[in-house]
Formats: sequence, C-alpha cells, structure tokens
Amino acid sequence: MGDYENYNEIPDMTATLTITALQQDSEGNYIINDIIYEDNGETMSVVGYTDDINQDAFITHRVLGKPVTSIGDDAFYWCSSLTSITIGNSVTSIGDQVFDRCSSLTDVYYSGTEEQWNNISIESGNSDLINATIHFNYEI
Repeated sequence: MGDYENYNEIPDMTATLTITALQQDSEGNYIINDIIYEDNGETMSVVGYTDDINQDAFITHRVLGKPVTSIGDDAFYWCSSLTSITIGNSVTSIGDQVFDRCSSLTDVYYSGTEEQWNNISIESGNSDLINATIHFNYEI
C-alpha cells in the first residue's frame, strides 16, 4: 500500500556497538573516561584523573549502580588542560583544592538547579571552579 512513485527502498544498514570493560587501577579504583572513582560502600567519590584526560571531563551520575556524591581533595589539582566539566546533581560535596590550578576551566555543566548547586559543600581552594560559568539544568 502506498505511493510507489515516491517510494525509495531503504538500504541495509548496520551499526557497531562497542562495550568497554570497566577498568581498575592498582588500588582497586574504577576508571571511566579517564576519571578515577573510589568505592565508598554505598556511594562513589571522584579521587583523581589519568594523564589521558582531555579538555572536557564528564563525571558520571552512577558507577556500578552507586551514586557519585563527592569529588575528593585535589582530584583535579593542576589539571591545566581542563576547560569544561560536567557534574551530576548527585554530587553534594567538593573537597579542598579540587580545581586549584585549573586556570583553563571556563565552563561547568551541572545537571541540577541553581538552588541545588548552592547547597553543594565546596571547600577552599576552588576559585577556578567558582569563577567559571555555571550552566544549570544540563541534561546528562
């Protein structure tokens, strides 16, 4: 049924799905997209990054089904190549000097509201984070 004059057959199409195994470092921490996560039992924390991190970092909401609730002290310290970071609204605390010496950081994409952002406990030494442009309600 239909208009055969305007009918074009759709060619066979294929797609490739690549699944990468979850990596762990020598201390048992998990590495996803060059960000290192520590298992705290019920929650996860960001504790650092690999040397391969690029200009844009993405902190996932959950690792192994557990919410990522904190970014630990010095996690991105002196990550001078970092220009933007995406943070999920599950994060409730950002430790000391997490973004110290991240002078290229210009944009923070936060999945929550401005009110939620203002309720995050942000410790000292994070002026590069505070001085960046915060984009609220960013969809992850």
